[in-house]
Amino acid sequence: MPPFKLARDPYYEQILKERLWRGGLFRRDPHIHRGDLIYCLRKGYFRLMGIEPPELPFIEFSVIGKTLHRIIERSFKYTEEEVEKDGILGTIDVITPIAGKMFPIEIKTTRKRIYSARDIPHVYLEQLKMAIIMRGTNEGLLAILNVITAELQVWVLRLSPEEKKTFWDEILRRKRLLEKAIKLKNPLLLPRTRWMCRKCEYAPLCDKLEASGGVNKGTHVPTQ
Repeated sequence: MPPFKLARDPYYEQILKERLWRGGLFRRDPHIHRGDLIYCLRKGYFRLMGIEPPELPFIEFSVIGKTLHRIIERSFKYTEEEVEKDGILGTIDVITPIAGKMFPIEIKTTRKRIYSARDIPHVYLEQLKMAIIMRGTNEGLLAILNVITAELQVWVLRLSPEEKKTFWDEILRRKRLLEKAIKLKNPLLLPRTRWMCRKCEYAPLCDKLEASGGVNKGTHVPTQ
């Protein structure tokens, strides 16, 4: 036995998690961002309405991802660019020239094994598509780092003008739907992205709203 007392303390764990969350992982601003239209639209609604989740998210994975992102950023010379298109804001990572080209790049960390293009989560590709379109290019890089195996894969995505138009039309459709839900203060107008629910900090709120027909302070369904 060690000559000292050592015990895990859930109380201090909770305090540190809350400080990490409120220290920058919960973004409070009124603008629609890229992620609001890529992930669950309801999460975008709650963020834009300034509604904090009833539960803390799985912030450990967010912290790991952000930390590795910064390490890679320092290792490869690239910069972040703030871009805007059709009222949508985004922060795009742009890598220094490779073979004379300036690539928008998305860096993702995952525990999932990627064996082929079919294994890449569609949200990774949608984020990169938005980066390509918002920066006015036709191609971009997707870097995927597996945090279990330490394998780094880099994929090149190229879009035709037709593919860019079709995808952006879909993004604008989502934006209009999100804006309508905000105007009517009704998140139930938005689809629930079920695969995200298991680890979503807003899942209990969605459950409550659906069970009550949407009546809740700040997120009510209008009576008229």
